[in-house]
Amino acid sequence: MKQDVELDLPAAEQQLIVECYLEPGGQYKALVTKSLSFFESTQLEGVDTAQIVISSGDKEIKLQNLRHADTLNKKVYNYWHPKEVKYEEGKEYQISISFDNEIKVSGKTRFLPIAPILKVYPELRTDTTAALFVEIEDNPREENYYRVVIKSPNPQIPPTYDKVWADDNSNRKFTVKTPVIFKMGWKVAVNVYHIDKKYYNFLKSSQQARDANYNPFMQPATIESTLDGATGVFTAISLSSDTVVIE
Repeated sequence: MKQDVELDLPAAEQQLIVECYLEPGGQYKALVTKSLSFFESTQLEGVDTAQIVISSGDKEIKLQNLRHADTLNKKVYNYWHPKEVKYEEGKEYQISISFDNEIKVSGKTRFLPIAPILKVYPELRTDTTAALFVEIEDNPREENYYRVVIKSPNPQIPPTYDKVWADDNSNRKFTVKTPVIFKMGWKVAVNVYHIDKKYYNFLKSSQQARDANYNPFMQPATIESTLDGATGVFTAISLSSDTVVIE
């Protein structure tokens, strides 16, 4: 009961894919690639002919077409500048990506206030396992969005927990509760990212697209970009961190 079916699929138009994160303490870096059709190799095609400028006020940083390995996040970027990114609350940045001196991609972002971690504590479920609660200081007068990542301080170990949240009905603090995935004695790093709505929508839609790709019963999902002229993200990282031992 097997039958081979040939499908004549139209050629997919390639799109620019851009990732650029302004991380305080790190360098200016960006990854520019092209999208792949469903049946192509998973090897990304780097775009090395772009002119990338990141600006704030009258100051400009022109990224160089140089490979830069980010060992912490296990990513390789193809544009880089050695200047250190500095956190300044409220400071706005713009990105423009040009080809042959014609701007094709643009976007903007700003550093949001850092959301302090008020408290991290476990809830024991058995003698050896626990869920984890993370309390975040939240401004009830504003609509806020957060990404919470909990992982081992060892960069070789993938995150144990990574999820985005919106602060519906928050009252000066927002509490995240994880599933029961932690064991007594574990040492973990708790990272809370205060993110804007565009980045929140990008992360949510990216996860929906990944889920749909592996589930034939789900509707295809479109990734919501934070950029004009390309699919991807340009965002400033506002991060608070804590390290705790589950006990």
